[in-house]
Amino acid sequence: MSDRHQYSKPPLIEAVIELRFDQAMSDKDLTRAKDRLHRAFPAVDEMKTFQAKLEAHGAVQDMGLAGYKMTAKNGLDVVLLQRNILVTSRLAPYEGWDALVAKTQANYEIFERAVGFRRIVRLGSRFVNRIDVPDRLLANKPISDLLNIKIALPAGIATSQSGFSLATNFVHSGSDLKVLVQVAMGDPVLIDHTSVFVDLDCSIDQQIPMNMEELWKLLATIRDPKDEIFESLLTPEIRELFR
Repeated sequence: MSDRHQYSKPPLIEAVIELRFDQAMSDKDLTRAKDRLHRAFPAVDEMKTFQAKLEAHGAVQDMGLAGYKMTAKNGLDVVLLQRNILVTSRLAPYEGWDALVAKTQANYEIFERAVGFRRIVRLGSRFVNRIDVPDRLLANKPISDLLNIKIALPAGIATSQSGFSLATNFVHSGSDLKVLVQVAMGDPVLIDHTSVFVDLDCSIDQQIPMNMEELWKLLATIRDPKDEIFESLLTPEIRELFR
């Protein structure tokens, strides 16, 4: 994308790359991977799976280890290890796509040394943005007017529209990426502002190469379409907030 936007105040609060494997890992392999990653991600939280029993005196049953959330000393770089998933996450400030991919590759190499090669069947990226809109811009219009994605109500059914949330799945026309877009109002972070979350998930789950060099090339094809999709959701008025 030659005209890639560079913002002085980017709204991105979390960037994620997910590698999903064709088979679930055992407790032993999860622990091995966790131990190998521990040096780079020393803060470890164990995740459990629970199941609620639907009985007269219902109880919650511990179903065992689900994985680990591991955080680097900077508190910004995170790894999620689950049965069939390796996630590399970066919280704001975002360092860019190339840095995120490099960390994903480094984490995968450590993971593979611990548990051996695992076939990857899905490549995913998720970018969560929080847009803080000054309330003065909303004096005479709903916040949905500032986005190119919205919920439309039938004419005459409502006198006003305030909070909203929506989710839609589609296939991107230019790349065949599978896309999930979620947009919702959330608790405001700044005084006299309204916070809108734009959550963009793009994935590839067909014809994933087993050769890792080719796989990383395929992952790179997500970058431009996901940027194009995000920019298409914004109106010029809301883009000015973080230009």
